[in-house]
Amino acid sequence: VVVKSVPGEPNMTISLTVGGVQRHLQRPKEELLEKPLARLLANLSAPGKGKKHKGRSQQATDLSSAQPASASVAVLAGLTQPSLDASSVTNEAAWVTGHVLQLGEARLPILRNPPLIAKLDVYGDAFVGIPLVPVPQLLFADEDACSWEWEVQRPPASVWTRVGGDPACSAGRGVQRTYIPTPEDVGALVRVRCTPGRRGKGGAAPTWGEAALAVAGGRVQPHPATQPGPAKVCIPPARLEATVPPRLRVVSYNILADQYAATERAKSVLFGHCPEKYLRPTHRRPLILGQLLEFQADILCLQEVDESAFRGLLEPGLRDAGYNGVYTNKLGKVAEGEAAFFRSDRYELAARRDVDFRAAFLARREADGPEDAAGSMAARSPLSERYGPALAAFLEAHPSLREALQRVGTVAQLLLLRPRDPRHAPLCLVNTHLFFHNDAPHIRTLHTWAAVKEACAFLQESANLVKDCELEPTLLFCGDMNSDLNDGIPGALQLLETGQLGADYWDWEAGVDFDWHRTGKNKGNSGDEIGEEDEGEPKGGPAPLPEAAVILDVALLTGSRYDPAALECVDVMPTPSAAELGSFLPSRSLPSDHLPVVFDLSFLPSRARASGSQGPRVDGGASPESPRCVSTQGPPPTSAGGVRPAALHAVRAAAAALAGGGVVALPTDTLYGLAASARDEGGVARLYAVKGRRHAKPVAIALADTRALPRYVTAAHLPPGLVGALLPGPVTLLLERRADAPLAPGLNRGTASLGVRIPDSAFVRAVARQLGGALALTSANASGQTSSVAVTEFQQLWPQCEAVYDDGVLGTDRTGSTVVDLTRPGTFSIIRRGAGVEAVCDTLRAFQLVEGVADE
Repeated sequence: VVVKSVPGEPNMTISLTVGGVQRHLQRPKEELLEKPLARLLANLSAPGKGKKHKGRSQQATDLSSAQPASASVAVLAGLTQPSLDASSVTNEAAWVTGHVLQLGEARLPILRNPPLIAKLDVYGDAFVGIPLVPVPQLLFADEDACSWEWEVQRPPASVWTRVGGDPACSAGRGVQRTYIPTPEDVGALVRVRCTPGRRGKGGAAPTWGEAALAVAGGRVQPHPATQPGPAKVCIPPARLEATVPPRLRVVSYNILADQYAATERAKSVLFGHCPEKYLRPTHRRPLILGQLLEFQADILCLQEVDESAFRGLLEPGLRDAGYNGVYTNKLGKVAEGEAAFFRSDRYELAARRDVDFRAAFLARREADGPEDAAGSMAARSPLSERYGPALAAFLEAHPSLREALQRVGTVAQLLLLRPRDPRHAPLCLVNTHLFFHNDAPHIRTLHTWAAVKEACAFLQESANLVKDCELEPTLLFCGDMNSDLNDGIPGALQLLETGQLGADYWDWEAGVDFDWHRTGKNKGNSGDEIGEEDEGEPKGGPAPLPEAAVILDVALLTGSRYDPAALECVDVMPTPSAAELGSFLPSRSLPSDHLPVVFDLSFLPSRARASGSQGPRVDGGASPESPRCVSTQGPPPTSAGGVRPAALHAVRAAAAALAGGGVVALPTDTLYGLAASARDEGGVARLYAVKGRRHAKPVAIALADTRALPRYVTAAHLPPGLVGALLPGPVTLLLERRADAPLAPGLNRGTASLGVRIPDSAFVRAVARQLGGALALTSANASGQTSSVAVTEFQQLWPQCEAVYDDGVLGTDRTGSTVVDLTRPGTFSIIRRGAGVEAVCDTLRAFQLVEGVADE
């Protein structure tokens, strides 16, 4: 007799076989024993009830006929013990291990709560080289006490052969939980038999339950990376060798949540290039696990992790490989979030906190109110006390932004990891996935700032947990920042790198048009829904951000920045080439639409605790001691005229050169140009000198985007939508210059009009945005000479430039941009016929402008 009695539930299940028929009695625990015994007695003596149940009834009749008419049913206290008083003993007290059920002359031992397997799964497709991970749902069993036996059925044989090579540990039972298919298993079926076990107390032998069997999904396939197509990528430079202190391998990886790959829009639009079978979680999840294990990382920070993927594959699979992991779901209805894993032989979890950014930016919370589940700062004090009165006033003045912060479901994980060896440095790990929307960089910046503030407070509050370590803790900031460099250095990255962000930073201007309410609905990979437009909702605009600082050592692993005072980068996984990636992501062999970022870092021996150290500052003010992070992707400093790639990681250096009054050469969408800061008098003068151009001859300005246009020229007379239809593109618009335009007095002195360009060049626009103002722009050639489409064509000017940014040969057309005069309402005049002139004219006519005659 097997009895299942789950603590906390009101009923128990009594299972036994009577006359060859399995019977299950669901009975209340507090019910008297006499009732189930009466039920059993009735079953013993019940006659057959018709043809439909002939077989079962005949079996019961056979058993009952073998019993005397006065057959008794009782529960005995033991084989030789008297029966219990069924009129006074409850089921809870009667049905226990050691008691015996007497059915007539038969005596059946009672076993209560033996180890049971409610369900056994082996998730996903089977691939060579990737572990198969069985996941049991256990009752009254210890997972580490279970035994596992793996078998394969290799064609054409029909027999099952045991594999795995793990010696039997007890009664023929194996201890190898996972199995990694080999090339010999291609085409084979694989199954696992799990015998549930429960550890014995006080050295007693374990208790075993009934085994369960599960077959892996489908026949074993070759690893996709070994098949024709894109080469296997994402292998770290160390070639899979595990690190040893002071080295630390860290991976940050957005693995693409299944719920975003499974929608009809994803299958037909976002990932329409990818065959649907490669988007299925049964294909992708095992590949992700295989990738993570190949890295042999010390820290794994994952984003867009489905909760079911964490519970059903990643956590058990990585735990079997020596990792501990934690999962944090995003806010709202989505069932995905962040997961962080760390190698258990190197770190232990000293403390954990989850940051709820909605709560973090609530305007009012009682200072002495109850803490939230994560115990964050947001639960303990009002906003003005947590982040300062300036931020509270800022949000109060911008209700649209305040509403958006209460809708975005972003969270952050904070983990304090204590090293197993106290001679090594503790880590305060931050893992997050910032909100994605093109018009919301300011929200990403605010969330980053709040995450650092929360982490500093968390570390200060938890300092006693790592006080025995010889080195100061290091804050390691990882995640998907949803921040690219196409428009300049995003504020979130600038904040992490420099410790502060000015009120005039471009993030605030870029967020001016963001409103949670807009026409239609759109749900991006962040899982945050953008609601329909509410015309009465005010729009948030640029405003000062309270000065913030990254007080601790910050290592930013979304990109390639780290704090040289605490860590140095000793190896980094290179970006795969286009040939290695193939034509699309995800693909058969690459399971996500993102690539993992893999770094080997090394702790420097300069972080010893100072005597009497009080821990990290968390006052939120700029700290002169805060180290400035640096980029490892950009080229090292070179002398004037050095040629560098026009890559987006070089934007900061180019903008810095311009801000210092220098001249740089850069590629546009038509020709190579010479640029200076248009508001720097010295820079403009130097631009004319390098070009050899008379000051009476005007130059154009280049802007980051059309939103900056009204600061420099008058464009109110233009038809709505015209500027956006022309720019970015190979066009220079001649418009009336504003008297208060932020331009150097010497730029085009004496001219009433101003040529404005917004090139279709991500590099030029990013430099302008990073600079925070217009570029003075002219072609990169000596005055009167042929325009340049390659850097080698103006080599004589290199020594006079702070840097030359090379993007290869731009083409063969040397006519430059088309210059069009739009100073007169309703008309246009072509001043110079350049690239795309016919398309420009067609666009102008489509907006009902009439072509006039250019002034001489």
